[in-house]
Amino acid sequence: MSKSFIDQLVELPLEIIHSIFSNIPDRYLHTYIDNPLIGTYALDTLFSKVTIESNDTDHYWGPPDIHIPIGDELDISNAYFAPGLPEVHEIRFEHVYHFLDFLDKYPNSNPKIISFNDLNEVLAAHKAHPNKLKVADIQVRNLYSDRSEEGILNLPYKFLKLGYTEHRDYGFPTTVRDVELSHTTLLIFPGYYDDLQMLRIPHYGLKAEELRYIPPKLQSLSMTLILEDSPREVKLPISLRSLELEFIIDVRFFPFDLSYLVNLKSFTSLQNSISLSSVSLPKSITSLSIYTDDIQPDTFTQFSNLRRLKIHTVYGEMVYGIPFPEGLLLLFIEGAYLEYRLPQDVEVGKDFLPPPNLKFLKVDGDQFVFAPEDMELPPSLEYLKLRGYGEQLDWPFLKLPSHISKVSISQQDIESLNLPRTVTTLKLTACTLYSLDYFNFEKLISLVKVSIRDTRIGYIDCRFGPSLNYLSFAGSYISRISIVAPNLKILDLSCHNIDSAYPFKMPDSVIYFRMNGYMKGGSPFDPRQTVEGSNMVLSKSLRNLTAEAANLTSETLKKWNLRSRCKHLEIVNLGRNLITKIDSHFPPSLRILDLSSNKIIIPNSRFFKGFKQLEVLRIGDVALDNYLTGRYCLEFPDSLVELDLRGNGLDNKSFKHMKLSNCKGLRFINLTRNPNCDIVTIITGLQETCPLLSRLSYRE
Repeated sequence: MSKSFIDQLVELPLEIIHSIFSNIPDRYLHTYIDNPLIGTYALDTLFSKVTIESNDTDHYWGPPDIHIPIGDELDISNAYFAPGLPEVHEIRFEHVYHFLDFLDKYPNSNPKIISFNDLNEVLAAHKAHPNKLKVADIQVRNLYSDRSEEGILNLPYKFLKLGYTEHRDYGFPTTVRDVELSHTTLLIFPGYYDDLQMLRIPHYGLKAEELRYIPPKLQSLSMTLILEDSPREVKLPISLRSLELEFIIDVRFFPFDLSYLVNLKSFTSLQNSISLSSVSLPKSITSLSIYTDDIQPDTFTQFSNLRRLKIHTVYGEMVYGIPFPEGLLLLFIEGAYLEYRLPQDVEVGKDFLPPPNLKFLKVDGDQFVFAPEDMELPPSLEYLKLRGYGEQLDWPFLKLPSHISKVSISQQDIESLNLPRTVTTLKLTACTLYSLDYFNFEKLISLVKVSIRDTRIGYIDCRFGPSLNYLSFAGSYISRISIVAPNLKILDLSCHNIDSAYPFKMPDSVIYFRMNGYMKGGSPFDPRQTVEGSNMVLSKSLRNLTAEAANLTSETLKKWNLRSRCKHLEIVNLGRNLITKIDSHFPPSLRILDLSSNKIIIPNSRFFKGFKQLEVLRIGDVALDNYLTGRYCLEFPDSLVELDLRGNGLDNKSFKHMKLSNCKGLRFINLTRNPNCDIVTIITGLQETCPLLSRLSYRE
């Protein structure tokens, strides 16, 4: 019998194994970490960088969510926005305590770079796993005006990157190479910064005479320069490779020479409109982001090595016969607005001359009117994103390149699109669609993701091929829906409106279903953003159900029959609904349960304890004080890691009815908005019973 691929893999020399894993996308590495033969290599690769995402210290956010590979995780725009930089593998955690839990579970994981939100997170990691910090490069994204920070920065770790810092009376570790600070701090401690490689000076406009000290070895600099009524010479380090230089212009723009920066590869200036005829840049730059309305035939072709170009403009002349460098890979044209001038229509059609090797094209602005039948796109194009204004009906005549993979179109009238079989992702936003019948989704054998948002569609009867993993109709009006998608994993119907007279049976392959009653930027209680779920039949494979502010009732949960139908359900987020009865709805497989801001009736003191695998319970704002002051106790499972009790009107007496002595793994309790709780008394009482308790959040 021949050996399996994994058996053959582990017999290879170590350097070859590491080389192979370095080329495996992160979305697949996540699935290997528990494999007894190759899990170590997957962890070692993922831990090239650890990023802790949340800066909300009122949340622990629990164990990792379900990781569901979609197939479109590689964002080509990122690759070309940073040309020449190798892709760094990364594992992300939503909170520092999630990271610490992971280290407890995988003690052999050794992060090479750790990016923290603040120094309090560094301190928490220092107390729990100091040995892991000793072998890592430490990055801290935010520093605050707190004297205690100096003590944390004096810990024996390699701090490489620090976020924004105010005026302070102490220096930083000599290991720091990347920092964001005020120019006054820079002048107070110049000796500390001679070895800096990256510097950002936010929130301040500096005059030329204020730049008395600039670290001599800088490779990256971001700052704002004030140009007064007479030109002044500004000498920047010749070592610079990346420069973000914004201008505040008091009178007029004088010629500004940066051509001596022979190592410069990237230049950005997007705050105010400037002319490239007045700013002399080295011809060798490969990345340019510029706000300009002074565009000549050679404005961009003078940079023959240019690979990435972002243009912020009011007038849009570059779509009228302006040539671009032939080697350009990424082109982003963004419309700008002036308060005193209404934007005029700019047609993007036959006069638009995208370069022959372009891979990424984005044209975004309400002044752009597309003429699809006249647009000539290069055959190399892989990613097309268009947002403009217009009522064109000739999108079927758009000739998409045969190898394109991602297409995104917004604010257009679309009857149909001729999509190549290579398309993996289709996104249509705020479009008018007459029917989906002409899209021939079933023939798109590479299609993995479809998002049709904020659109009035009407009747949907779609068949998708076996490649589709993700489908979203968020924010859309649908009179009736029928979907055939044999391998669909994620379905998003947030803010949808489906006529409740017609039932909808979800494909049984769906693992993650989302139907929030609001979307980013919208109010959770906007009556126009409604959902209707009473006539849905949920997937038997469902593992994650998220339906926040969706007007769900106990009657709807009863119809869904989660306990019997969704036996593998692990994560349920039902915050801000109309749920009251909860006694028989949920299967015992739950790991995360969020019932916050519901008027729930807790059936008995042992209800939550019955979920033997429950790690996160969020029952904030559920009037828990009424239950506990009736001298009822509340018990919890041994597996509990996080408990959210915010806004429940608790005091020390009622908190004693919370039976937590068995929760030896408890790490986080949230008591925000329980002003009658004496935090010192509660912490003292929990120290012995909950030895792993890392943080008890409390705020008036």
